[in-house]
Amino acid sequence: MKALNTKIKIIFALLIIPAIIASLVFIPNNDAHADYQVCRSDACKEKQAEEEKLRKQASEAINDAMTVEGEIAKLNAEIAAIQANIDTSMAMVNDLKQQIKETEEKLDTQQSGLASLLVQMHFDENSNPLAILAGSSSLSDYAEKQARNETIKSQIAAGIETIRELKADLEGQKADIERLVMEMEGQKTVIDQKKAEQAEIAEKYRENAAAFTADAEAKHREMLKEVEWIRTQVTSSANIGGPRFTSGYNTYNYASECATYYNGMPYGDAAIWYRWTGFGGFRCQCVDYTGWKVWEYTNHRVNASNWGNANMWDDDNHGYSGIWIDNTPAPNTVAVSDYGGYGHVMWVESVNPDGTLNISEYNYYPYAFTTGVLTNPSGLSYIHLDNYH
Repeated sequence: MKALNTKIKIIFALLIIPAIIASLVFIPNNDAHADYQVCRSDACKEKQAEEEKLRKQASEAINDAMTVEGEIAKLNAEIAAIQANIDTSMAMVNDLKQQIKETEEKLDTQQSGLASLLVQMHFDENSNPLAILAGSSSLSDYAEKQARNETIKSQIAAGIETIRELKADLEGQKADIERLVMEMEGQKTVIDQKKAEQAEIAEKYRENAAAFTADAEAKHREMLKEVEWIRTQVTSSANIGGPRFTSGYNTYNYASECATYYNGMPYGDAAIWYRWTGFGGFRCQCVDYTGWKVWEYTNHRVNASNWGNANMWDDDNHGYSGIWIDNTPAPNTVAVSDYGGYGHVMWVESVNPDGTLNISEYNYYPYAFTTGVLTNPSGLSYIHLDNYH
């Protein structure tokens, strides 16, 4: 407990003010993600959330682009396979063309040979039937000579027919392969068109990713401005502990009224300032909000006329049993700062493993509910209420 007279309190306050200021400020983290770790205000968190959303969209767009590009790679493989088949087929077509050419040459040779034979047989007296008959020793000899001539003609004619059939077969094969090549060219054209469409889609995804990334960078810069503002504020001696933030759960019975006052009414307006609630003082003040939290936790009211201004709350137990005051923070205690003309009280919501405190309060900014994280708050006093009755 404290029992300080006014003079001693003034001297003590002058001594502990630097310690309080140093203990309540946010300690910046020097690692690569320090800006995220000190991003605690609603505005900053909003920018951070928007940035993360945009980066996620950019990542999804990149993944979509990569998926489409994977499909394009498959289409390229199909096109390459079809082209390889076309090249093979065209080689076969060229080979067939050469075989047809050679067959046509053989056919021309055979036809020329048959024509020459027929002419020779027509004009050669030894080939004339009468001459053959006259030169034959018998009818059987005549028949044999005549049959020999017919055999020669038949063999030449048969050779010509065989060559013609071979040529027709080769030309049929050539036509079939050329038709297959046309079909494959058609397939290749369709796949080429599909590939072009997919490439256009992939490019749009890439453009979307670039746009999302650019927007995310813009949000990041906005967030850094908020972070820089916070860092600027916490170095100001006018703000004990730095700026407060409007996140957190507010249970105060007059929260809606205070929000209205904060948004539209001038600070110090008598109609607002002098509205006694009976919980800890005047409405929307730090003492009244903290008194409300005491009532929530203990079901007992703080007698503001006895407890006085915030800097008087840690003077003694004000006649209440079950209350003790020390410099050890704990959840559900009242943190008291003697800084300034009236001091300031805050409700300790919880104590973090690293020793920092999560606090809630009113009237750090005029009539506003705010929360904060206080680090190494060794300059504060704490009112413990576990046995308050």
